[in-house]
Amino acid sequence: MSPGIESNCSVSKSSIVGCFLRRLIVNFDKLTFSEVTSVFLTFKKYYEEWQKTANSNSQIAVEVDKHFLSYLNYLRVKEFCGAIDSLYHCFDRSTQTDNKSTNEDKSKVYRFAALNLAVLHYHFGHKEEALTSLKEGIKISQAANDNVCLQHALYWLYRLTPINKDKLIEHSVSKSFELNLSYTTSLGIQTFVQYACLISGHPHQIFETLTKGDLINCQHNLRDLISNSYAVKSALWQFYGKSEMSSLWSQLLFFLNIDNNNDSKAFYCEGFCLAVCNVANHLLMQGNYTLVHTILNFTKERFPNEPNSHIWMLCENLFVFVRA
Repeated sequence: MSPGIESNCSVSKSSIVGCFLRRLIVNFDKLTFSEVTSVFLTFKKYYEEWQKTANSNSQIAVEVDKHFLSYLNYLRVKEFCGAIDSLYHCFDRSTQTDNKSTNEDKSKVYRFAALNLAVLHYHFGHKEEALTSLKEGIKISQAANDNVCLQHALYWLYRLTPINKDKLIEHSVSKSFELNLSYTTSLGIQTFVQYACLISGHPHQIFETLTKGDLINCQHNLRDLISNSYAVKSALWQFYGKSEMSSLWSQLLFFLNIDNNNDSKAFYCEGFCLAVCNVANHLLMQGNYTLVHTILNFTKERFPNEPNSHIWMLCENLFVFVRA
């Protein structure tokens, strides 16, 4: 032990650790040479077995990550067979990472596997299968008293069922706030705002509620939700017939500095793509076809892949239709 470390690691003789070390040293000094050799060989065997187990668990963890990334990629390209196969492999290997894992750990894997399976079926439009998987995840979460998983499940239940949607999303937001689930809370607020808008909610209450979500986003630096909030505000103003305000909020997103110190560089995400296409539509209604064409070319370069590419494709089709 180096002198610098030794000076900061003093142990009191009267402490529990001090008594244990003194007893260990006394007993070790009484050992014969053959007994010391036996202790060394036993410790060496223990260390080698531990290292072998650790390496095995590390390899399994890497395989789990690979399968989950493969699952997300299959979702992106809408390949059902590959997605469900990768999801099954991911959670099958998740239960093999540690032979000493408790029943609680395995139960957590099972309930999040059911939740991800519900998300997969929802993504491909299989609502009955998604609801069945979601109910299974809810039952396992209730049995394990896992409130975090239940809040995620409650949010997806809002998307899957047409009954009591207002109560579901309100309960999801309030409970997520109690559990300090900042991302789920903010996402729930944005979802609630969109629902309130469609059922003719009061505009001032809608914007006030959205402001509460903005506060959470800034406190926890939720970059994608900050961008989405600007896009939601732009959509709300467009819904209320204020196209100039809608275009203004979209343009504000272009200069939103989230991830860097360069004011000319923005955080490219779904909200940014929506804002660009909204400005393009605004210019299209004014007859500025040249600017619209330039904006669409920029959007194609920034968002060449799914799912964001569907946004500018719809805008491009509208552009071609209007010009024709």
